Amino acid sequence: MKAFSCIYFPQASDEWLRWFAELQQRNASPETATRIRAVCDNIDVVELLASVRAPVLVTHSKNDHVVPVEQGRLVASLLPNARFLPLDSSNHMILHDEPEGPRLAALIDEFLGIGPT
Repeated sequence: MKAFSCIYFPQASDEWLRWFAELQQRNASPETATRIRAVCDNIDVVELLASVRAPVLVTHSKNDHVVPVEQGRLVASLLPNARFLPLDSSNHMILHDEPEGPRLAALIDEFLGIGPT
């Protein structure tokens, strides 16, 4: 399970990887997790993107090993009101304690019109 977690979060601490692996094991059997992954791999919303009217902030890690950054750029290019934000990370999701964590939080606040607290 640690190998799976490392694919999604190569920059995470050992403690965080253990927590994530335990979370995965508690929430789905290996068979169910495999089926969920297969279903997710076959979802295609590309044709729907042009109909989205809300502003969208698309974030994507530059070195994501799960989904290539080009996919994030593609999604942003097909959304009429999108802003693409590449992040300096290899993690699939940005962790709050990695260098990009505070930057991402600030940019999300800015996007939402929330000022500093």
